[in-house]
Amino acid sequence: RPINPKSLLLIFRVLLELCLKPTHADAIAIAHFIALYTTRMNSPHFTASISEKSIASVEAKLEPATKHGADIRFHGVVRDSENEQEISGIDYSFYKEMALAELEKIGIAIGEEFPDHIALVHHKVGYVAAGEASILIRVQTAHSKEGFAISQEYLRRIKETVPIWKKCIFAREE
Repeated sequence: RPINPKSLLLIFRVLLELCLKPTHADAIAIAHFIALYTTRMNSPHFTASISEKSIASVEAKLEPATKHGADIRFHGVVRDSENEQEISGIDYSFYKEMALAELEKIGIAIGEEFPDHIALVHHKVGYVAAGEASILIRVQTAHSKEGFAISQEYLRRIKETVPIWKKCIFAREE
């Protein structure tokens, strides 16, 4: 992912305030480190994250909706069977840089198509037991009809383009 020149400038300023004399290489190394270990993307209308945090823990920290009247929340829940075989859960993995870049593209595109909404997407990776949610899509809009449509569009695009893979853990394997 290319490094934003504003980010480099900010890193230089912070290092200077710490009485360090950073080189350009120092700032680039720090920026790469930050990008590598950050799995969150934010914009004025869209926030996305991918981590091992449960949907319940992410949702518990959400602020109440105050700008819009509709607050739609979609939970994608792991079913207890796959292809008619009982599973205990799913182990999700992802390609971090590409997944976040794809989520950012989706957020920008849907923001252009539906400018007056606020959205949050969180996908849990690692093991998710049957009955637990693996994805949360929260959409806030003025009216519910539009909110449901936007939520469906986020889910459709995420499933199509974001590199998150699942491995079913079959009950007989335990």
